[in-house]
Amino acid sequence: MTFIKGHHPGAVWRKADLQCHSPRDQGWTQPPSLPGGTPEFEKARDDWAALFIAECRTRNLELVSITDHHDMTFVPYVVKAAAGDKFTLVMPGVEVTCNDNTQCLVLFDPACPPEIWTHFLGKLKGVTQSPANESKAAKAVNAGISISDLFEDVTSDKALRDVCIMLPHFSDPSAHKSLNEPGHHDRFATIQCDGVYIEKPFSDLERGTQDKAYGKVSDWGTRRRAIIATGDNKMPTWDRLGTHECWIKLGDETIEALRQALLADEARISHATPVIPSERIVELRVLSTLTGEELFTMSFNDGFNVIIGGRGSGKSALLEYLRFGLGRTLKDLPRREIDVFDTSFDREAQLIDDTLGDDGYVEVIIEREGVRETWLRTSKDRDVITVTNEDDSETEFSIEDAQQRFPARAFSQKGLSTTMNDSANAAEQVTGIAAAEQLDKRRDIDTSIERVKRQIGTTLRKQTAYWEIQLERRRAQTRIADLKRRIAAIAARLEKEGVSRETLDVIAKKAVYDRTKNYQGQVNRARNTDRDRLTALRENFLNIKIASFQGAEDFPEIAALDAAVAAARDNVLRHVQAALDDMRVLGQAYVDSLAAFTSREDQFRIQLDAAVQAQSAHKQLLEDSAKLSAELKEAEAEELEIGEQEEATKDAPKNFADSCAELDKLLTERTRVLTEAAMKVEGQSGKMLKASHRRDPRPREYVDALMKVMASARVHDVESKCEDWIRELAKHDANPTWAVVRASLLVLFKAKVMAGSPTEPSDDHAKKLKDLIFSQSNLTDQQTHRVYQNLDDDRLSDIFAAVPRDFIVMNYVDQGRAVEFEKASPGQQASALLELLLNQSAGTLIIDQPEDDLDNRVIMQIVNLIRKSKDRRQLLFTTHNPNIVVNGDADKVVALKSGDTAQTDGRIQIDVDGAIETPEIRKVITHIMEGGKAAFDLRNRKYNFETIAD
Repeated sequence: MTFIKGHHPGAVWRKADLQCHSPRDQGWTQPPSLPGGTPEFEKARDDWAALFIAECRTRNLELVSITDHHDMTFVPYVVKAAAGDKFTLVMPGVEVTCNDNTQCLVLFDPACPPEIWTHFLGKLKGVTQSPANESKAAKAVNAGISISDLFEDVTSDKALRDVCIMLPHFSDPSAHKSLNEPGHHDRFATIQCDGVYIEKPFSDLERGTQDKAYGKVSDWGTRRRAIIATGDNKMPTWDRLGTHECWIKLGDETIEALRQALLADEARISHATPVIPSERIVELRVLSTLTGEELFTMSFNDGFNVIIGGRGSGKSALLEYLRFGLGRTLKDLPRREIDVFDTSFDREAQLIDDTLGDDGYVEVIIEREGVRETWLRTSKDRDVITVTNEDDSETEFSIEDAQQRFPARAFSQKGLSTTMNDSANAAEQVTGIAAAEQLDKRRDIDTSIERVKRQIGTTLRKQTAYWEIQLERRRAQTRIADLKRRIAAIAARLEKEGVSRETLDVIAKKAVYDRTKNYQGQVNRARNTDRDRLTALRENFLNIKIASFQGAEDFPEIAALDAAVAAARDNVLRHVQAALDDMRVLGQAYVDSLAAFTSREDQFRIQLDAAVQAQSAHKQLLEDSAKLSAELKEAEAEELEIGEQEEATKDAPKNFADSCAELDKLLTERTRVLTEAAMKVEGQSGKMLKASHRRDPRPREYVDALMKVMASARVHDVESKCEDWIRELAKHDANPTWAVVRASLLVLFKAKVMAGSPTEPSDDHAKKLKDLIFSQSNLTDQQTHRVYQNLDDDRLSDIFAAVPRDFIVMNYVDQGRAVEFEKASPGQQASALLELLLNQSAGTLIIDQPEDDLDNRVIMQIVNLIRKSKDRRQLLFTTHNPNIVVNGDADKVVALKSGDTAQTDGRIQIDVDGAIETPEIRKVITHIMEGGKAAFDLRNRKYNFETIAD
């Protein structure tokens, strides 16, 4: 298989069944019977092989092996059928029964010539091969060799040891001819195998069997063996073909690829359908002075990608281009997140400016939930990223929006350790890595808190206005009562001085006529207001257009819902229209009423004028009564208007209370989210970190809000006193609490408003303020009066909107000893950071030379995490450390040209790329990272690994 440099896919998952049988196997259930030799018989065998491969495709099997018992006659037919399919890879194989009642599968490299198969079969003493044209192989008998001797024979045979893999049968002890039987522990411990096979689902395998295979039971050896689940299909109905799920990640179609999978089974063998990252980087394209005149392209695997090369080969530059294309360079981050002394900020920005120039660009092809997008960014227009979708439509995104769209994490060289330089943000950074989802929730909560804080200010001002309206209405009602008493007193004097009852009745009716006019006016105002509300309702009621939701009308149930919406809208609007018609009727009734009553009032005024003129002796009293009646009319009209305002704003206290309750609810939810985040930090840190939610012991917003209330009160050392008092209020057993303080201030503020906002407090209010403010020192009278004057809705809004800034506190655990995270070494901090990064599954992780940040003693711990993490998320590293590449089991390695292999023009070029099992990749790793085979062998001898006991 040939790949263009930069586009080798690396190791990819293949669903596998490595124990399948052909009709020639003695155990195959009849029919068919497929002899060979004649053209018709050979065609029948070819047809069966084609049918088998077709069934493999149907069952999504991409890796199979035909393993008849002591026979390989049918392998060429299946290989031939698979060659035309290009979907299923066939590994030649054979099933062997040894004389110690154990079985094993022997798998050969697909490129291995049949002569090698024959060479192997010759090692099976006492086994007879039946003619290839027979429909059945020879009856299976135990080979005259033990499984231990067979392994030794093969591993010592130069023709065989590198082209085949042997997998002993190791199902549960009750299984047929399994090596997992009492008495077999010594031979299992000593045979040089990297994997075993089972004939049952992995989930049904006994835990004890797993522990033996994984080297956890010392009597059975300490070497870890991969477990391969097989179907052992021997039926023409394919009932067991691929029935026991097993997935193997291969980088090449070679036996070496399978061996590498066995050596890294935690990452390369899965007994359930693997989860492929839903968001990943597919390809990088760069046009720059560093990459030359031709467009540089590099593809990526969805697992663990490593770029290697000598110093100056361009590894870091490629990752910087990638970070630039994703909007993840240091310059793209908020400035507060960047260490002001970090020189890499300017260096990386200079790299982009100098090498992209006016004509260069970076393109990154990403995949999100199976949909590909091409992101384009240039140095000239670096504030936007242009995204081209699969339909060729283009959208411009701001850098911030792009970061949200593809949540990758990227760290430059030494970026892990320098991330922690700002101790104030360290906990936030670590929490964001380990508990990104919780931190996103907290940010959403913080956004909601800011909204509710503004809402509290608005609703408190409306509540203050409501109280002022209540005060005004109370004053209006008091004035009306006073006017009525004064009018009644004048009426009493008039009656006492002999004015006739008839005249007094006429004069008294003046107030009744005035109230009637006020009633008419209120009816007309209410009619106009409600008519406008009905009109607005008619225009906007259920105004939902299904055409705005393209394609929704194609679903019958949605079309039915739209019909129901239309019916409801029509029915309700008929009622609304009827109500509007009633309003028009009411309007005409008002006009008729106004005309009729105006005529009546005109006649009454004639009677009133006559009655007043007839009482010339009481002219002054009558004028006073008329004046007071006019004032009463005005006062009652004003009280009606204020009453309307009070009714319109009656929900203000409830709205304010609801806003305060919502803020408290959000704070409780934030506490829950932070507690959950702390647990996640601790759980994902591999016991490197201890984390817990911490209440804000001295909320700054509390202090600032209180200081505004204390402004100009001339309290000595007011900030310190406020901080001390707030610290007391924040304690879990505080009395009073902050909630009690703010409620008490609100009661005092309301009393102040309802008293007409006097400048000086009453004695009772002054005492309450003195008892409330501070816990260690009392206010003077003058200070109390100033604080009372400061009570207004702006300051009370700050009091009620003030929130604590709870946080997460962390400790680094070093050999059981907890150290404050800020005091841990940069290497320790970076180790914990990388542990957290690798334990999460969110977004592509990009790191330039992580080993530069890490303590050497934790490298292997990180390597183990890489193997577990790379199937949950895409990883892109550069490195000089062979442990990260080899023991981390890189799915794709890209080696850049450097040194004597580099071109004279200094361009970044790919030397070779592929998986660990790719021969050229292994050579490059050995040369670049291990110092060559000679250096590797020398270290092996110096360590004396061949003789040192485990």
